[in-house]
Amino acid sequence: MRILSVLSLSSVLLLAGCSLSPTAKPTAVTGGTLVGKAFGGQQPIKNASVYLLAVINYNDPNYATTNTSMHLLNSSVATNNPGHYGQDTNGNYYVTTDSNGVFNLTGDYTCTAGDAVYALLQGGNSGSGDGTQPNPAIELISILGTCPADGDFSTTIPFLNINEVTTVAAAYVMTPYGQDPANLTYSGTTLGKSDLQRSFANFSNLVDVGTGAARTATLNGNGVVPQQKINTIANILAGCVNSANGSSAACQRIANDISAYGSGPGNTGQAALYLATNPYPGSAQISDLFTNTTPQAPFSPALPNSVSDPTPQDFALAIRFPGSTSGINFPIALAADGQGRIWVANFSGSSVAVLDGMGKPVTDSPFTGGGNIHQPFSIAIDTLGDAWIGSFVATNGIVKLLPTGAPDPASPLASVDSSSSHSFESIVVDGTGSVNNIWTHTENRLYKYAVSGTLLGQYNPGSMNDAAGMSLDMNSQLYIGQPGSSNSSAQISVISTGDGSEKSGSPISLFSTVHGSYALGVDGFNNLWVGNSASGANSVTYIQTDPTNVANDVADSGSPYAIGGAPIGLVVDGFGRAWLALSTKGVARGVNSNSFPFTMPSGGFGLDEGMNPRAVAVDGGGNVWVADISTASNANGNLIEFVGLGAPTVTPTAAAMAAPYLAAISTP
Repeated sequence: MRILSVLSLSSVLLLAGCSLSPTAKPTAVTGGTLVGKAFGGQQPIKNASVYLLAVINYNDPNYATTNTSMHLLNSSVATNNPGHYGQDTNGNYYVTTDSNGVFNLTGDYTCTAGDAVYALLQGGNSGSGDGTQPNPAIELISILGTCPADGDFSTTIPFLNINEVTTVAAAYVMTPYGQDPANLTYSGTTLGKSDLQRSFANFSNLVDVGTGAARTATLNGNGVVPQQKINTIANILAGCVNSANGSSAACQRIANDISAYGSGPGNTGQAALYLATNPYPGSAQISDLFTNTTPQAPFSPALPNSVSDPTPQDFALAIRFPGSTSGINFPIALAADGQGRIWVANFSGSSVAVLDGMGKPVTDSPFTGGGNIHQPFSIAIDTLGDAWIGSFVATNGIVKLLPTGAPDPASPLASVDSSSSHSFESIVVDGTGSVNNIWTHTENRLYKYAVSGTLLGQYNPGSMNDAAGMSLDMNSQLYIGQPGSSNSSAQISVISTGDGSEKSGSPISLFSTVHGSYALGVDGFNNLWVGNSASGANSVTYIQTDPTNVANDVADSGSPYAIGGAPIGLVVDGFGRAWLALSTKGVARGVNSNSFPFTMPSGGFGLDEGMNPRAVAVDGGGNVWVADISTASNANGNLIEFVGLGAPTVTPTAAAMAAPYLAAISTP
């Protein structure tokens, strides 16, 4: 398995769920009339080229030939748009905007049902300079969504706006699928396509494409959209769009302050994607971008820009779903399923809330398990879509919910621990093959259940005395953190899922790098991430494991890597990066010797008003979800969605066992 190269990031797009089958390609259908308008700030962009594109299946031979997204406009543009069309040197058709920024698509595009479709504008002039020369730095984006069965977007999008606001919103949902707006790909699997469709649908949570304005609330009304931050980033782009050419001070500032993989963007579309990928290019860069937006910035309300108001800590876009409107009450644990839904264990609510990929609570959420859920403390999803919930007090047992949220008839499972002082702190599912074995533990006992709820085994490994975080690899090994009473006693037990026995060489005792392992995760190389929170360690360790001999496990040469808070939750995304929930801080991105050198603010990405994370999950579209118990903005806490911050990830984790791979860290 090869380590992913920088150039292949856009190709690492895997499925959510367990299906590996490629999507069938139905017949493309010609679409109906669609009218749009392009603006740079509040000025129409004239003589710009507008392409219509679809994200391409990475395995499609057309991608290997063109290395671009799928172009949807055809030669009918010559008949339907006389004087307002063109064909580039690669043979791709486009329509052009008139003096009012208007463009028309009239039966000259063909899309296939289910394709993720977007519009890409390049060049043109917004009235700066002498008005005759195009500005090559202009590139703007807007998303149409999923191609309908009849191929006609005119009934769902009567008017399509393209401006800097739509570009920002589009970039943040697109960034998991590539770094060039003209070259976006996904894995080509059935459920991978579903995740792509959900990601593109999330665009409508951020912006109203009919008006081109950033929303204040999500479509369902229960989520708070970071409207001011979206407008602020749009204003930064507008300075360049409304320049005479790419050599202007506004364009050069973007080129100098925004980067990805060591290179600056060539236009505003790339700049938006780069910023979405690396929303903290550095405090000096953020300050330079933020403080130099024009006094007559076109989009408002934006973040205040004055001496008395601080620069934003980062440019990550976080949608906040308040507990009071989303069925959330002191969220303590999270899990993502194969349908793009997020399951939230409500500790204070003694319930489980389920939100779809748009953040809308599903019908009848939150669920109480027939009144049997009491202070849920851990949660995991099996490959059948069932949720397993462990209680803070072990005597309350384990509750199994069906994918609908209804309690399984066998639930609650009988308690296996008579001590009220113990908790089911972690639950994982061994989804290898067709098997779903559920593993959980209290402080010093390990339990194995069948998917039916039958107790298959109870174990007491010699090294388990204060068990906390737990993770499972593809070699049928369980890693169980033992924080210990001090750094010198912290260690990690390694257990065989076959018979519950402790592996030879267990426990791992890397005392110089492991300090309080409450959060664990395994990447696609079966290497282990460990969050260190004891004694103020505030770091993460990356352990290169040896599946044949635990004694050969070794910490990465740079470990432990310092982070700005105590990690108490951890998940690995589809690019093999760890995401850590930092108590009282934010969410941090783990690094190792092979990671890209992106920076992040001290304490991780967060809300400007503050947050207090307890758990983190990444969905199939690369969105990072955080359980936030802070009551500063809502008395019940919040669920936070960082749009496009991670990489598309196999969900649920048990499905990765069946694949078998945990994360997309090699080229297909």
